[in-house]
Amino acid sequence: MSEKSEKPTPKKEREARQKGQVAKSQDLSSAVVFLGVALVILFTGGRTIQLLRESMRHFFGQAFRTQGSRPEEFYALLYLGGTDALRVLAPILLTGAVLGAAVSYAQVGSLFSLEAVQPKLDKLDPIKGFKNKFFSSRAWIELAKSLLKVGVIGLILYGVIKGDLREVGQAMRSPIGDSFALTGRLLFGMVVKAGAILLAFGAADVGIQRWQHMKQLMMSKDEVKREYKEQEGDPHLKGERKQLMKEMVSHDVRSAVRKAKVVVVNPTHIAVAVAYERGAMGAPQVTAKGVDEAAARIREFAREFGVPVTRNVPFAQTLNALEVGAEIPAEMYATMAEVLNWVYQQAKREGAE
Repeated sequence: MSEKSEKPTPKKEREARQKGQVAKSQDLSSAVVFLGVALVILFTGGRTIQLLRESMRHFFGQAFRTQGSRPEEFYALLYLGGTDALRVLAPILLTGAVLGAAVSYAQVGSLFSLEAVQPKLDKLDPIKGFKNKFFSSRAWIELAKSLLKVGVIGLILYGVIKGDLREVGQAMRSPIGDSFALTGRLLFGMVVKAGAILLAFGAADVGIQRWQHMKQLMMSKDEVKREYKEQEGDPHLKGERKQLMKEMVSHDVRSAVRKAKVVVVNPTHIAVAVAYERGAMGAPQVTAKGVDEAAARIREFAREFGVPVTRNVPFAQTLNALEVGAEIPAEMYATMAEVLNWVYQQAKREGAE
């Protein structure tokens, strides 16, 4: 097997993205969602508890009054409990959903892949699944990250609680309001510190995921060459197509020179074939032109078909500025008439001979 030492090509990365294979840190998403939801709960805790108390009072009051004797009353109670629970949990759920979507979009942008959610039979292979779970480098990295996170967060929380043990002991003999205030302060401190640690791990995990993703997409030199051939075509076939195109163009030029009345040259760098049929054409027309090698071919075709070749440097340059198929403009008629007159004189001279 060839060593995968080459970076993935844009085509390989594009295909992987279409399959849903992107570098995405789930740890970062979890950390942001955890911190956001926890802060919402802490800052709205009093209001949430009040809403829960009212919902429970309302729900049990209705339950005792109706006693659920009929199915419609039972369904009404379920609807009442569900709507009350949704009203209480809506801010928390909405915060988690918005933060999760925002972090995912920041990491991978807009992405929707049906292939990523399609069932695959190889995922049902227990042996392959066991290997992926316990013998892959990704599994060991994930295990190491989890153990490290648990250890660090445990130490942080232990430090927070240990520093406030005396206050916790005093709070047991204090009024309930002071106890709640101390509990809220401790929870806030633990949430902020735990969230900061999780964010740090998430930021580091972004780099890890990108490294793993790039490693997974690495290609061998043979794969890069094969992809290049698929995109650009086999060099031999490409050469054959180029030669065929050249022959087709050459055939068109050969046919155009054959129908030309005269070829104007410069004398070796430029060659322009001009056709003119008195009565059939309104004005002389450029049928072929070329520079350097193409000009040499036009002169060669002219000799082959006996088309007159005349040297006129400024006129050849002016004709070369016209497009193939264009008629000679009126301001060039005088010079063109001189050239055609020369052609007719040549034809008469050869006929007389």
